[in-house]
Amino acid sequence: MKLGLLLPRSTFQPLLQHDLLAGCKAYMAHRELPVELVTANIGYGTDVPAVFAAAEKMLMEDNVDVLAIYADQDSLQQIADFARAVNKLVILLHPGARYFHAWEPHTHVISHTLHHSLCCRFTAELAATKAAAAAYATSFFDCGFPASHSLSQHYADNGGQIEHNFISKFNSSDFSISPLVDFLRQQPAVTSVLSMYNGDLAYYFLRQLQEAAIPNLEVFAAPMVFEPSLATAHGALPPLSYSLQGYLPWAAAIELPANKIFTDTCAAATNRVVNSAMMHGWTTAQLVEYILQGASQHQYAATAIMKHLATLDIATPRGTLHFDAATHHTLAPVWQATAGGDMVVKINGNIPDITPAWSTMKAAVEGVVTTHWFNTYPCA
Repeated sequence: MKLGLLLPRSTFQPLLQHDLLAGCKAYMAHRELPVELVTANIGYGTDVPAVFAAAEKMLMEDNVDVLAIYADQDSLQQIADFARAVNKLVILLHPGARYFHAWEPHTHVISHTLHHSLCCRFTAELAATKAAAAAYATSFFDCGFPASHSLSQHYADNGGQIEHNFISKFNSSDFSISPLVDFLRQQPAVTSVLSMYNGDLAYYFLRQLQEAAIPNLEVFAAPMVFEPSLATAHGALPPLSYSLQGYLPWAAAIELPANKIFTDTCAAATNRVVNSAMMHGWTTAQLVEYILQGASQHQYAATAIMKHLATLDIATPRGTLHFDAATHHTLAPVWQATAGGDMVVKINGNIPDITPAWSTMKAAVEGVVTTHWFNTYPCA
């Protein structure tokens, strides 16, 4: 089997492409899969003709059997339609920070994401059960993706009142949450903050909030705030003076045999702290293995692979992975978590079947017109 993989570039997450590829390669080596891997880089995903040309080359010149692309733009429909013409499968990889495109589901495309928008909805519901009012904090970059809307709007939909919106700059050198701290000090009745940051900005947000020492504060955060690489890159924070909680697609602390195999294998293969990008690459390779197992029947024809995926049921580091035929997305459990200053996550529970919430979210946003950045999240 030949797999094409179009990789991203990210200033916020400089190791994103390397960690994703490392996870993919680690699983293939672990399972000794007979898969030839062809890679190329498509940057932030904003150059539509260049992304299409890279996909076309892999499908036609490199003759890959399956093409995986780390991208989430609406413009990918052009590649989807081209894949339909040659009857090959495209797998879209991304955090799931957008809602659905109007052209989804597509006959020749599946999406294998980390469900960030859905995690944010669960986090919003959790926040609404604990706090009637909250401030909302994010960056000029992060707020431009539907996951941010999912966190704030769903909190309001569940009875929460956002009393203050704080949007920070997205340059590390200019980053300051002073206006947010001033609001919290002036309004002591508001003791909760909803937050969506990624990369260095997530660390600076947590550190500056720690230095502010606001009493009795609860922070309900999007998944990127919990990344273990924050402590690796910047060093651990002191014990937090506030609680940090939310729903995640994965954490190293998940007690599953498949997760232990992943964390042990990837740590040994990379000599780095394992993270969600590595897990994403690892589970992508697991998905590819499942496709490979049915090759004698489907012969890599996308329409036949879709039928094979209907019975997808594999144990992954994040839990059992299924395929939702209604949306052509893979689905897996999400995990309720807390974290301290060392960014070591503690798991407090999970939602094993996200299908009902997934269907509810799809119905809620269907036909809704949204504006957002063109970049693949978190690529800029």
